[in-house]
Amino acid sequence: MTYDFDTWPDLPTFLEIEGSSEAAVKEAVAGLGLDYDQARFGSIDLIYKSEVGRDILAEPTLLFA
Repeated sequence: MTYDFDTWPDLPTFLEIEGSSEAAVKEAVAGLGLDYDQARFGSIDLIYKSEVGRDILAEPTLLFA
């Protein structure tokens, strides 16, 4: 299981959990006392689209300040 705090411009810092299977990730989420139903899935460009309506793949540069 891998746990990372990710920080991207214009998004709140979030916890990324990666595991060998969906069941393993669900178990890890439950063990942390988090709600799996609030999880977001996919690459960061999909997270930008769903959370802030931004298409970062169409931008020439994504700047970290």
